[in-house]
Amino acid sequence: MLVVTDGDRGTTDYSLQIWKGNRHLFGVFTEARVYARGDGALIDGRLFKKNDLASPPSMVLVDDRGNELWLTGTPCGYVGTGSGGAATILNEEGFGDDSEVVIDERFVKVVLRKGEDGAVTSELTERGTTLWDDDEKIVRWLWGQAEVTGPADRAEEVARLLSRDPLYRQGTM
Repeated sequence: MLVVTDGDRGTTDYSLQIWKGNRHLFGVFTEARVYARGDGALIDGRLFKKNDLASPPSMVLVDDRGNELWLTGTPCGYVGTGSGGAATILNEEGFGDDSEVVIDERFVKVVLRKGEDGAVTSELTERGTTLWDDDEKIVRWLWGQAEVTGPADRAEEVARLLSRDPLYRQGTM
């Protein structure tokens, strides 16, 4: 599995550059997960390791081979440059009219999936309906603990979490 990131740079322009510059590495994007500021991506098992701090992406695009593109400057849940960048990417990747929902302030998580027939389904999480939305309580707790929860490689992170020792760090067992 390939995971390409924007290095947790956090700007919309840079995230758009990374998407355009690395598009050739991916097949058809069949799933898009877009998060407002908060712990949503972390709850879904995705985070960066930067300067020994955990930081979740704001957009994850998954292609038909399971490869992922992680971007930090394209969130949902507000009207602005970041969500506008997210809508641009989703429109150009064929997610259609559902792409515009990322600009809606009501939603803290937007998941769009393309079926084999090209039809797009959406899963929307409204602000105030989860324990983690619109806040970074878990990430901030991890920062306070100086905890590094794992590498940006999702497969390694899954293996770490499934190991008998939950504090396992690669190379120490």
